[in-house]
Amino acid sequence: MGMYSYTAVVFIVTVRMLLLQHTHTWVNTLFCGGSIFMWFFYNIIYSRIDWNFYDAYFLLDQSWDHALYWLSIPVIVVVALLPDFVYDSYKRMFYPAIEDIAREYQATRQPTSGMASMTAGNDSGFLSYTDRDDE
Repeated sequence: MGMYSYTAVVFIVTVRMLLLQHTHTWVNTLFCGGSIFMWFFYNIIYSRIDWNFYDAYFLLDQSWDHALYWLSIPVIVVVALLPDFVYDSYKRMFYPAIEDIAREYQATRQPTSGMASMTAGNDSGFLSYTDRDDE
């Protein structure tokens, strides 16, 4: 039972960390996937050790054979993260923070002509978009 719960915790924390990130790069994805991989690698090594005082020898093989182990992980992750996802979506839709507004504006804004680039040389302190052809 402990292996089920700890595996679910590793998946929940990793997926929540991915949901909290605003920018997904290959480094973030590598480390999140690596943490899940390292959890399973640790379980493989740990279950092969013959403990005299603990009956966990080949426990991993016994639990991996059951379909319930593999079906329960996604269900537990979705059930655990659904309230956070709904609450974050509600906040973003009805009470957006300033970075949410800026991200939405940047995602929907289309450059007028040519290739747009950002410059920070104006006096207002905000980034302004200029056309490269005009420079």
